[in-house]
Amino acid sequence: MPYFKKAQSEIKIIGSSKVTSQLTYSDSSGKTHVVDIPELSYSFNDNKDKFLTEQEARQNFEEKAKDLIPEGYELKSIELIAPEEKSWESDAPMGTPEFGELVRYYYNNAVIQYNLVGKDISTQESKTVTRKIITTLPDGKQTIETQEVTLTRTKTTNAQTGVTSYTEWSSGEFESKIPESFDNYTTLVDGKPSDLVQSAPVQIKDDEPINGEDVYVTYEAKMEEVSESKTITRTIIDHLPGKDAVITKQEVTFTRKGIKNQATGETNWDEWTSDNDKWDEYQAIGAEGYTPSQKTVSDKKVSVNDQDEIIEITYTKDPVTPVEPDEPINPEDPDPTDPDNPEPEPQPKPKPEDPVTPENGNKEEKPSSNKEQVKSNDISNPKPIQTVENTVQVTEAKKQDHQQNNFLPQAGAKASSVILLGISSLLIVLGLGGLVNRRKKNKG
Repeated sequence: MPYFKKAQSEIKIIGSSKVTSQLTYSDSSGKTHVVDIPELSYSFNDNKDKFLTEQEARQNFEEKAKDLIPEGYELKSIELIAPEEKSWESDAPMGTPEFGELVRYYYNNAVIQYNLVGKDISTQESKTVTRKIITTLPDGKQTIETQEVTLTRTKTTNAQTGVTSYTEWSSGEFESKIPESFDNYTTLVDGKPSDLVQSAPVQIKDDEPINGEDVYVTYEAKMEEVSESKTITRTIIDHLPGKDAVITKQEVTFTRKGIKNQATGETNWDEWTSDNDKWDEYQAIGAEGYTPSQKTVSDKKVSVNDQDEIIEITYTKDPVTPVEPDEPINPEDPDPTDPDNPEPEPQPKPKPEDPVTPENGNKEEKPSSNKEQVKSNDISNPKPIQTVENTVQVTEAKKQDHQQNNFLPQAGAKASSVILLGISSLLIVLGLGGLVNRRKKNKG
């Protein structure tokens, strides 16, 4: 307690002042709590000692009383509170203690008060969400891959007020993924052709992250549009006599379309179709003097399962009937109705076994029993006539050969027959002429 010493001209208070410390705070319900801090009690000599600075008071608190701070609180401020009542008997006025000043009598029973406030308690809050990728392989087996994404945010709670606040959730996304690929298959992601499972951001609903939608990966066999054709051919070979064969090809083409499964190799075909499904009628070209094996090849409806056909038309030579030549009329022959020229007696024909054949062409031959010489001056016709056999016969063998040649279907056979017939006719005419001349000679 300070006391007063009376001097000559002044009054001097001599004593000491005691100062205590306390901390104070209010809880979330609003109740105020005051806690004394015995470790921070001080005694100062009045008018001699200098009081603590605020910084010194804070440092002493940190060193000796920090553990007294309740969880969730922190030191906010320091203040020096004057005593509520006088502790001296004089009329000295009440003063206001101040940090760092000379201690006076009114410092006695002052209090250093440490004011605490509720601090914001922050914690990290997290939540993990998932997305499933469900893959069905071509062989029917199924695999499931689970993707995880963790989002975080800060939760702040004031210890004094109890008020809690949150920051925004951090962003996050499910990663993209390349599915396995297979030859001859198309990869489908959620039913659509795609070679990639796209990344997707995590969605927030009602202030909470939610799981991603499941993704389905499937495989579909690749399909290819294909077509094929099939041609059925009828070949007609027209063998013309003496010429190159005429070859006619008649074709009917069928086509169809289909869808080929490239994975299995199977093809689903449509029906066969054709713009023209028949072979047209064919008329044999024909050749004069020949008969075709068939004059007409009929038209025919063709089906896709029919086989190719080859038809050959051949020709047979028509048979040739020899024509007997008319007996030539010689103007020198006597008219049988003329009484001065009676009809000559018929001469015997040479036997087949003794044919008369010219041996020396146009040379004259000596008279013999079977041959006579015919001179050009014995004929009334002034035109020269070559010497010939009086009779020329065609042997039976040559006739048979001639008949066979008439029926052989060979090129040039008809021409040979005509030539042979002409020669035979000429020889007969010449022979008859010679016979007439001999008769006239004999009559002379």
